[in-house]
Amino acid sequence: MLSTSARIETPTYFRPVTGLGGARALSLLTPSLARAYRIPDGVAMLSSLVEDRDREGDLILLGGPKNNEVTREALARLDRRLPVTMRTEGDEKIYRRTSWNSEDEALPPPSGQAPSHGRAGADYGLIIRAPNCFNSETTLMIFAGQHTYGIIAAAQYFLTHQREMRKMSHRNFALVVKSAVTAKEHVEPPELYCGPFFF
Repeated sequence: MLSTSARIETPTYFRPVTGLGGARALSLLTPSLARAYRIPDGVAMLSSLVEDRDREGDLILLGGPKNNEVTREALARLDRRLPVTMRTEGDEKIYRRTSWNSEDEALPPPSGQAPSHGRAGADYGLIIRAPNCFNSETTLMIFAGQHTYGIIAAAQYFLTHQREMRKMSHRNFALVVKSAVTAKEHVEPPELYCGPFFF
């Protein structure tokens, strides 16, 4: 399920759309996931169009809680179980739980500045594999970014580290990656920033 990041007004209706980060992440992940799960085509849906029954199977959620309603609800339901999470408080931020009875710690900014419109920077990406909180017999995976580029970094990391991902394929985990972003909005190969944390 992709984030619904905007609604475009047409002469007859408002059309929900997704952002560039979600679209690029989907294009990166689709071939690998189709092979892994032996499905000819996955069903891609915008989060604002999802019905309750659509949440009950295995889910792949693309985008953070700011624009993806399903991700927002999943993170809220799983919150106390997750060692790393993402929240929207103005901007989206990734938080690491340092202990189960303390306040969560926001990760420091990935660089001096956020990447945007011709300005280089860096971004964090978040990957979570957890029991599906809408149906405990299935699984969900979340790929999100602190900004647009982090979701691409998360997808790239998942694909370029398939051996490690396969070793963790039956465990619940969360990890954070970090990637430099060029002034021309190219996402450099991501590196593991923290994790994996198993829960």
